[in-house]
Amino acid sequence: MCSEEFERNTVAALAKLKRMKPAEVTLVHHDDADGLCSAAITKTALEREGFRVRTFCLEKAYPEVVEDLHKHVNETIIYCDIGSAHSDFISKVNASRNLTIILDHHHDPPEVTDPMVFDLNLERFGFAGDTEFSGATCNYLFARTLNKANIDLSYLALVASREIPSGIVGLNKKVLEEALESGVAKSEERKIVIVKLGTSVNDLFAKLQILGAVGYYEGGPELGIQACLTGITEQVRARVKQWEEKRKAVNKRLIGWLYRQRLKEMEHLQWF
Repeated sequence: MCSEEFERNTVAALAKLKRMKPAEVTLVHHDDADGLCSAAITKTALEREGFRVRTFCLEKAYPEVVEDLHKHVNETIIYCDIGSAHSDFISKVNASRNLTIILDHHHDPPEVTDPMVFDLNLERFGFAGDTEFSGATCNYLFARTLNKANIDLSYLALVASREIPSGIVGLNKKVLEEALESGVAKSEERKIVIVKLGTSVNDLFAKLQILGAVGYYEGGPELGIQACLTGITEQVRARVKQWEEKRKAVNKRLIGWLYRQRLKEMEHLQWF
């Protein structure tokens, strides 16, 4: 499905991971639907192999946080749907102390100089991260290389790919074909339905977008990862409704504030 070079690099990273046998893997992930799906895929795949995984959600790869993560020795850190845009900085602060794997899709990643940092962003292997694959697609292909049984997680790459405006093309189309052929997903009334969860790709995507970002400080990312794996429960529906109402209220106040105070304008800056 993917390039031989990606598979070689992934196999090398996995071989190092298995040799190190870390007591715990720190999994850093983004807070949007793609980040939650990416985290759910890689967390599940690693736990199936006997690794203990600690998830850590970030809105952005803040330099201070990245430095703190890499100050220890012999840690294992995996970035999911985040980190590739700062792979040069991650290389610098890691300084060969920790095995670091980046599974991302952001465009034009900088050079990696640390041999302990494996940036497996498919942009590096000839694919376009803004059209052909999501962060979760990269995570899924990593999980599939680890163990082909992880094909049952393919639906999460499809959910995350809803963020790509061009639709399901390129690698994402191949993942869709694989998910349909294996019975992980099915096409039903112009919708792609996740068989084991009984919900559509679109519905899960919409709810994850609220859980991760709006519920960021109230356990939303953790609940989102759970929803990725076990479906949209009544608890998830209630929290999504609560946070969506909260988001709308904040937006309404913001619009009112802008209407009253207007934008302030300078030569190169607009602010309020």
